[in-house]
Amino acid sequence: MQPGSILICGVGGVGASWAAAMGAVSPDIVDILVIDSDPESEPSAPAQWIPLNPGLVGVGTAGVPDLGRIHMEEHVPLLDDLLVDVDLLILVGALGGGSATGAMSVIAQRANRSGTLTIGLVGLPFPYQPERLNRARATLPELREILDLCIEIRLDRLSQVGHERGLDWLGGAGWIPDMVSGLCTTLARQGLINLDLSDLRTIVARGESRSTLICATGDAADVDRLWRTALESPLESLVPGECTTCLLHIEGGAWLTVAQLDAIADRFTDFLADDATVILGARLDRELESEARIVGVIS
Repeated sequence: MQPGSILICGVGGVGASWAAAMGAVSPDIVDILVIDSDPESEPSAPAQWIPLNPGLVGVGTAGVPDLGRIHMEEHVPLLDDLLVDVDLLILVGALGGGSATGAMSVIAQRANRSGTLTIGLVGLPFPYQPERLNRARATLPELREILDLCIEIRLDRLSQVGHERGLDWLGGAGWIPDMVSGLCTTLARQGLINLDLSDLRTIVARGESRSTLICATGDAADVDRLWRTALESPLESLVPGECTTCLLHIEGGAWLTVAQLDAIADRFTDFLADDATVILGARLDRELESEARIVGVIS
């Protein structure tokens, strides 16, 4: 890993698929690590691969989280080596099975020990999977406690987004790669008003335990539509007046005006608490032309 790098770690089958989709849209910004018990999840180079229970090909973790945890603990020395120069870990996976449900907390704990900032994108099972839902709910409190940001994604809503876009939810329905790419680009590239990991740490430090990401791309002049697009996500709903911190990054084409920038910032922050902390960043991207792209981290 390169010093100061951003590492996306996909755990389990769904996490592996999401990580691959994220790496495809941000290959020059992020490193990829995949951890799973299924050898079919092994990524192509240069992505890193940690196989769980490699001596038991085809067995997996049998949907038992304790097996996932035990097998992950066996790889702690290798994991620690991979985390040495990582500043931001984005941990992705769907809870309810064995691999991600058991291994994600181990990975997050090791990242915390190394001083790495951790963001988790955690998939919650479909309503028709009661056993998986119960396992996921049993694991969530621990992940919320360990992760700096624990972002919960309902797979039923993600599937709906994918259907509307004509994309597979296993690949993140286009929405997850876009969101993570926007966040990573925000932190990695120069802008008119720069944001970096220290700003993200400020939001994490001041925010409450419930946090989320929002993202939207659309006509810079149609602020209300941009806001509605941001809310049409598979994340848990935001509660107006209860959000206390916000990191907001706005990208626009060459035609983005200061008035439009102000209008977008006002619309995306007027639901926050009166004493909320807001950190704003902005960047020109000529490929956007008359459009604007918004990425926000809200607690």
